[in-house]
Amino acid sequence: MTSKNLQECFVYITLPGEKEEIVAARFEIRRSRAGPSGRLAYGRSYLQRRNAVEIDPIELQTLDGQTYVHVGDSPLFPSLRDALPDRWGRLVIDRAEGGELDDLG
Repeated sequence: MTSKNLQECFVYITLPGEKEEIVAARFEIRRSRAGPSGRLAYGRSYLQRRNAVEIDPIELQTLDGQTYVHVGDSPLFPSLRDALPDRWGRLVIDRAEGGELDDLG
């Protein structure tokens, strides 16, 4: 798979009672002829934490080390999409940075 067909990022979280953000998961978008899909896997060190919580208690609900796949109109899980700038915010950032944001912001 070429890098053009794959985008990756880490998902950070600030846990309840904590002040520092930590890496919770790795998220990637894969593009294929069938369309884009999003994949999220919680990190091993995150899963070993006693205070680990689900990013989304509905779609990403178990902390058992499995990889979650999201397909549909957007490769982003709704909980991740909610964390990104909205349409107006993306327009402001696009203009300030002189380019278009990709799916991951």
